[in-house]
Amino acid sequence: MTSDAHEGLRRAIAECFPSAAWQRRIVHLERNACSLLGSKRRRKAAGKIMQAVFAESEPASVRAAYHAATDAIGGFSGEAAELLGEAEADALAYLDFPAEHRRRIRTNNAQERTNREIKRRTRAAQVLPSMEPMIRPVGAVMAEADEDWSVRRCMATMDALETPLPPEPPIDDETRSRAERLVLVAMETAGIGPKAA
Repeated sequence: MTSDAHEGLRRAIAECFPSAAWQRRIVHLERNACSLLGSKRRRKAAGKIMQAVFAESEPASVRAAYHAATDAIGGFSGEAAELLGEAEADALAYLDFPAEHRRRIRTNNAQERTNREIKRRTRAAQVLPSMEPMIRPVGAVMAEADEDWSVRRCMATMDALETPLPPEPPIDDETRSRAERLVLVAMETAGIGPKAA
């Protein structure tokens, strides 16, 4: 399940889907970390750093870059680094799935798009006298979403979930060094060098 870090949502997911993995939405984690930084320059740098981390595709590279990003952002704010450290398992949960699923697991854009369409269609009616008239527009949106996912074959690789992933290689010095360079480049792109941080 992918959602925001809202405690009520997390509790409901754990109760209703006890064996489901939970993925924290990356964009919200980025916003939460950036909100703890004082200056606009630091917020911009932290955003660039986090975007660079999640642009990586190999799990070991993502994990190494996440650690390097946490350290770099820790130079801006200990509170932001603490948030990122605590959120690591939830933010990187998508890496435990096959590569072809990771992009869809990392965000809940499809769910949000569907919710926006439901709001748009039910808002047009303004007042619905009972549940019956509401079922039609909501059911139509859900049917369209189902058809869209079926046609695009978004879930065609479900068989991949039954095959265990090979063990993830440990983070070696080369991967760690590459991750640190990635973070430095992101900081420079944002106009903050390592000494200016």
